[in-house]
Amino acid sequence: MAISQGVRAQADLSTNREKLSFAADIALLDAESSPFTTILNKFPRKTAGSRTHRFLDDVVFPETDQIDGEQTAADTTILVDNGGRFAKCDLVRVNSSGEVMLVLSVSVNTLTVDRDYGEQDTTPGYTARADTLPDNGYLTIIGNTFEQGHTIAPIKNTVEVERYQHLQQQRTSFGISETVAASELYGEQEWPYEMRKKRTEHHRKLEYQHIWGLPVQGDKGLYDGTNNTNPNAAFGVDFFIGEYASADKKTTQADITQSEFLDHLESTFEHSHKLVCLCPRLLGTALDFWGISKLNTFVGGEKFGMKIRHWDSNDGEVIFVTERLVKDPAGTDGVSALFLNMGSVALTYYSNIGATKMREPIRYVNSDGATLMKAEWDTISGIEMRKPDEHSRIDGMISYSL
Repeated sequence: MAISQGVRAQADLSTNREKLSFAADIALLDAESSPFTTILNKFPRKTAGSRTHRFLDDVVFPETDQIDGEQTAADTTILVDNGGRFAKCDLVRVNSSGEVMLVLSVSVNTLTVDRDYGEQDTTPGYTARADTLPDNGYLTIIGNTFEQGHTIAPIKNTVEVERYQHLQQQRTSFGISETVAASELYGEQEWPYEMRKKRTEHHRKLEYQHIWGLPVQGDKGLYDGTNNTNPNAAFGVDFFIGEYASADKKTTQADITQSEFLDHLESTFEHSHKLVCLCPRLLGTALDFWGISKLNTFVGGEKFGMKIRHWDSNDGEVIFVTERLVKDPAGTDGVSALFLNMGSVALTYYSNIGATKMREPIRYVNSDGATLMKAEWDTISGIEMRKPDEHSRIDGMISYSL
């Protein structure tokens, strides 16, 4: 044994005798990085009895359309984007000038009209309103009018649209040896730590699926032990908006300005009054730069279990949630902002087995004699998303300015 004299200091202690100090847990970078998935779980969820989930969309007959190509103040044949929305005897208002036109006939996307129909009135003081009709200018059908004894009004109708979501199975596996599982460790025990870490990774993969997924209907075949050739893949919100929403709900803008942002919101609020914005950091910084966020009647707080920014605009309410995954990792293709009416979005699980769960650990002896523990997080899900024109996106943003 070693002999020493005097007061003992730490240096006199035997090696490894002093207890090490560790925090009780292990910090995970980006542990809370799936805000959209968190929001989806706060709203009512659905179950489907088939791996391909079907749902129907329909609309009240639309009363607006856009002009296809500039027309003069004297033109009486007007090209529009969707002639089927119009019928003989409709009264159509030109939003830019206030002029009202009477539709005399419709041929595909060409309207023959009586321009400035209000000018027929001899009331003193009427000012003619016929003016240039701008390309992409909006027209609104404000009703129709008939002479006495006219035949039945033209019948206009809509047809419901059947849409599909293919429920996708996401699996995140993990494993350790039983020796490690039984070891006494600093920080956390290995099994619960792996379980927590892999759950975070699993949620991040679901987040990518819900935002960026593209649909594939699988062949329903059984895995043959060699090839995973044709499994289901679910669509995300970016695909749904890009494929089905009207053109005015999709803005591509490299340098986003305040007026462009407000114009986009005005279009989005045509059918919605409350939106959740999955907001990239660049747009959040732009809001601060423009001063819009300083107009908040409610400047912050906790909703959906995360920090949010709440803004009451002239057209409706927006809840901004920072979403770091709506960006190009290389930084060259810009970032996207997705505006969603959450009343028309629902997380859908397959039957009663699709909800996120951890499969119980499997214990077995490997071929080399090692005793192992393996488990996985498993989800079979997709989003049901309806009424495309209640949602919108801005993409390609790489900078902002006034």
